[in-house]
Amino acid sequence: MKGAAIKLEDICLLSEMSKKYIGTKIHTLHRDSKRDIQRSLCKIVGKKSARKNLISDLSEHSCVKELRIFYDSPKSTKIFLIIDSPKMCKILSVVNETDSFAKDIMIYQHGIEEWVIYSKTIENLDNTIKKLKENDVKVKVEKFFDLPIDMVFTRNFDFLTNMKLTERQLELLKAAWKLGYYDKQKKINLNEIAKKFGVSEPTIWESLRCAEYKIMLSLSDYFNFEF
Repeated sequence: MKGAAIKLEDICLLSEMSKKYIGTKIHTLHRDSKRDIQRSLCKIVGKKSARKNLISDLSEHSCVKELRIFYDSPKSTKIFLIIDSPKMCKILSVVNETDSFAKDIMIYQHGIEEWVIYSKTIENLDNTIKKLKENDVKVKVEKFFDLPIDMVFTRNFDFLTNMKLTERQLELLKAAWKLGYYDKQKKINLNEIAKKFGVSEPTIWESLRCAEYKIMLSLSDYFNFEF
């Protein structure tokens, strides 16, 4: 799978807000667009006063249909947002029509949107970028890259780092998965896995338990989100 990191200028309300409130950065943790309506779970970072003003401004904007604050801390605020944003949907339509697709996660800062788009070939990505420019979208390509397809469909292609799994925990998880430990009808038990690695059953249990906890912790943003 091929990927392209691109930057788009002044596309939607969130990029406009990030330009207006200097020092803030908006991360979309999840996005869903249907019928020209965009629903997003966002994390806003920056000075608390700037975040507060940005959210207040958003809540009063005519195209914002709903805004809810899920979590607020000294460092970040998480909000659920429904926006009437046909311009954004138009861009996604261009991307999807060119055998490419965009990930949920985007970053908005200083009026610039950072996207990651994917396709099977570099030629497809080049065509997508060309089509965007034909539709008067200001696009700057940061880089092209290769990555395994299983990493494309995660929330972030640095997901293993974000989960903070040790090499040993990752090794055991992969082995347990491939051996059928996580199948609906288990093909192997902990004792059998322990024998393969030459360690005790409690050691395997504790390692997998810790790895599973880290994975669940990395998904905590989504557990606070309800459509």
